[in-house]
Amino acid sequence: MSSWVRLYALIVITVAHRDSESDPSQIMDIKRTIDIDATADTVWSIMADVERWPEWTESIKDVQRLDKSQFGLGSRVRIQQPRLPTAEWTVTELEPQRYFAWTNVSTGLKSVGGHRVESTGPRSARVILSVDWSGWLAPLVRLVYGKLSRGYVDMEAEGLKHRAEAASTESVAR
Repeated sequence: MSSWVRLYALIVITVAHRDSESDPSQIMDIKRTIDIDATADTVWSIMADVERWPEWTESIKDVQRLDKSQFGLGSRVRIQQPRLPTAEWTVTELEPQRYFAWTNVSTGLKSVGGHRVESTGPRSARVILSVDWSGWLAPLVRLVYGKLSRGYVDMEAEGLKHRAEAASTESVAR
């Protein structure tokens, strides 16, 4: 047996053991929560305008909408990120003005990115970003891309905060 196969088997066994000791419904690969001094509507409008993400986060090089309809359930996008392969994502869950999740499926791996906005006051919101991986390649993806992906989610959270708070300040000044 090659050393790579043994390494992969060890990773799968370790992750399966770790996951079996937890409630599987509570396992989340990456989760980032951030409070933003802007209305939930402002945050949502920026977050749902996915083609403009490269303007406010360095974790995204390009986003192309693959359909022309309003962004919503079934919408498809092609995303280019630094140091990652280009991927196509489909919106698979939607709670208008509150939450969307998009999914990318490839051989051995399902990736789900969650984007939630909650109002915490008249001029404040909380955003929860998440990434979950499943499938037989998930343990390897966690090992190889986990740190990079956590960094990208952090960049997205901070970029969204900066963009929404700047937009909120501009609207108050008018």
